[in-house]
Amino acid sequence: MKKYPQRVRQDDQRICLHLNIPVTDVPAEGEQVFFQTLCKAAIDSQEWEPCREPVIRVIRRTDSHLTVEFLIDLFPSIVLPASLAVTVEAPPIDTPQPEEIMARIEALQVQFGQTERVERGAQWGDMVCIDVIGICQGELVPQSVQHKFWLSLQSKNGPLAAALVGTQAGEHKRVAYTLAEDFPYAPWQEAAAHYAVYVHEVQALQVPIASDLPLLSDLPHVQDEESLFAALHEELRESHQAQWRTRLRKRVLAALLKVTPIKVPGVWVQESFESLWQSTDKALLAAISSHLQLPPEEHKAVFEKGFDSWQKHTHLKQQIQQDLAYQLLLWAVIRDHQLQLSASQIDTSLRTVGDPLHLSAEQVWANLQKDGEDQKFLNQLTLDHAERYLIKQARIRSGEEILRV
Repeated sequence: MKKYPQRVRQDDQRICLHLNIPVTDVPAEGEQVFFQTLCKAAIDSQEWEPCREPVIRVIRRTDSHLTVEFLIDLFPSIVLPASLAVTVEAPPIDTPQPEEIMARIEALQVQFGQTERVERGAQWGDMVCIDVIGICQGELVPQSVQHKFWLSLQSKNGPLAAALVGTQAGEHKRVAYTLAEDFPYAPWQEAAAHYAVYVHEVQALQVPIASDLPLLSDLPHVQDEESLFAALHEELRESHQAQWRTRLRKRVLAALLKVTPIKVPGVWVQESFESLWQSTDKALLAAISSHLQLPPEEHKAVFEKGFDSWQKHTHLKQQIQQDLAYQLLLWAVIRDHQLQLSASQIDTSLRTVGDPLHLSAEQVWANLQKDGEDQKFLNQLTLDHAERYLIKQARIRSGEEILRV
């Protein structure tokens, strides 16, 4: 790998590396992949051990050179307990309920329904395309922004669906609702709020009858209504089982974290918090700013000071801090217990990704490499492998019984 002038600074667990690269060396296409290759070469040459994906950004461009910054976070000191065999109580597992199966039937009817754009007021059963923001006490409700979101006008979809009956494309609507009693920000629990809505489009929806779904769906081994219900029951059972394993994983990680002191650097939490804001509400607000009409004070509070509202909701940072602590814990387990993925595990995961797209494992891997996503993919597989390893080590109790998972 060609050497470039560089400047390195280290603060605690963070390496800040600046490279000065001639513009002529940077490919016209695949610039980000080129930078990722440089970053990996620097990490390998210094034998650094990153604990998460490096942040790569161009901080200066001239006609002749680019200055690229690599932020590489190293492992903080983590001492794992001698035994990873924590004891946790197994969470309850749900079983498929008739109303869930009927909801899946309705979802399939919508999926395979025929839509037609209409220039009339929306009716029950229609689909409406909307921009929507949640507002409480004149401030943005974090993570409430949606852009060109398709909503089915059914009574189960609550007051928003009911309020949009009769609206037409181009119309603005204010819809009152009440925040939940367990809303994470205590001052807003059960507080009066409202949605600000802009309607982009109304489509009439003609759904197939349930008896026609076996012919339309691509569910395996489905030929009639009875086999369709059986397939949906099995699909829901697998979904509940996956949700159970997710809850179990969190219990195991939380129990192990209690006996493994980990200090997550505050700068990591703040950067992840700002990144979440920028990739969700901020990006969506930019997309809908030209459509949604709000009173001047609300407009300023939402579009100019939306991040101020986010800052009040400390539960968002707490969740980020917990997620980062879990990641550090898993990487410490991977490192200290020398966990590695086998070629067959990687190949199986690639096939799982590729099968619905009719792509081979080799094609999926080539696409990941082309997009510079290959290492991120392997990192996630390794973290998943570590989670399964911890669950196998744990003592899972269900009352007096010890479960083997």
